[in-house]
Amino acid sequence: MPYKRPIPNMTLVARLAALAADQPDALLYREITPDTAASRKWVCREWSYRETQWHADRVAGFLQTKLGDTTSVMPPRVVIAMPAGLDYIAAYLGCLRAGAIAVPAYPPRRPQRSERLHAILADSGARLILAHASLTEMMSSSNGRMASNVDPSVQWQSIEAIDDANAAQVRPTSINSDDIAFLQYTSGSSGTPKGVAVTHGNLVHNQSLIQSSFVSDVHDAVVGWLPPHHDMGLIGNVLHPLYLGASLTLMKPIDFLQSPVRWLRALADFGGTISGGPNFAYRLCVDEIDDADLDGLDLSRWQVAFNGAEPIDADVIDAFSDRFESVGFDRRAFCPCYGMAETTLLVTSATRMRGVTCHKREHDEGTRRVSCGSAHQE
Repeated sequence: MPYKRPIPNMTLVARLAALAADQPDALLYREITPDTAASRKWVCREWSYRETQWHADRVAGFLQTKLGDTTSVMPPRVVIAMPAGLDYIAAYLGCLRAGAIAVPAYPPRRPQRSERLHAILADSGARLILAHASLTEMMSSSNGRMASNVDPSVQWQSIEAIDDANAAQVRPTSINSDDIAFLQYTSGSSGTPKGVAVTHGNLVHNQSLIQSSFVSDVHDAVVGWLPPHHDMGLIGNVLHPLYLGASLTLMKPIDFLQSPVRWLRALADFGGTISGGPNFAYRLCVDEIDDADLDGLDLSRWQVAFNGAEPIDADVIDAFSDRFESVGFDRRAFCPCYGMAETTLLVTSATRMRGVTCHKREHDEGTRRVSCGSAHQE
């Protein structure tokens, strides 16, 4: 099946509905978890396009009932405080489907570490938080109440407690390209997190830029571990396969960090062609993966190894390429890129299987700068 670009001004909500009708049983999302610490097997949950549509409708129907009119001048904002996984995807797409504004956030591990969430709630004005039952119980318990500076009207909603009947109650919404899809909050490493309003049109336009660089199509298989509350994980991993009509195999960031070889095994086991992350991820693979771990790996299908979100080290690219050449990795697959939340995601990128271009810094012998390609204009 050749790649078919979405029609102009089509939102991702409409894209999901169209693909759920055209290829209902095709795999869209697969969530994988290591079976045991010592095992190389995976526990998988899989959603087809039709199943993804149903799960999004289930959340959307609940939100429309809970929040009332979502077509107002300022639609309601809904914070999503969940780890990576299918439930997160259902919550995000459900917000878009309902006409609400999604607000991705990292779930605090305990109430005492919820300052960032407090700041996001205060800035966004959200009054509803979608989370797993374990977090909603912890944050609403007598020993774990939210800080007093947070509006007490903010409600926690367990996604597990949303009734399946809501899927049949979702109402059609008129969503335009200029409507806000979600608020992307910056890292906040140097101060209070700042929100960037991303429209439905921004999302689709940036997806087209990513597709142009990656030369990606329906035949690609994306494999990723990046957190979905970050723009690279959300837009580059979760939404790009939907835009293409392709598939994503998703693992939790902690599973990669605990054992970096899991990332490469997932690529080999599920035929990944597109995957990537920050520079540190490739360095971690070089430093932490033993020779014995290479047994059975086949990275020959990996054609886009995108590298971004932090300074790119040419020495790491060389070391990773040399280390994994024996199991089929082609150094031409490296695709350096640069992105910003303020531009939705992609700003500049190299191109699929074109290799890496490095430039020596003047007056600083031995230091090489990695080219991230050209700025995209379309």
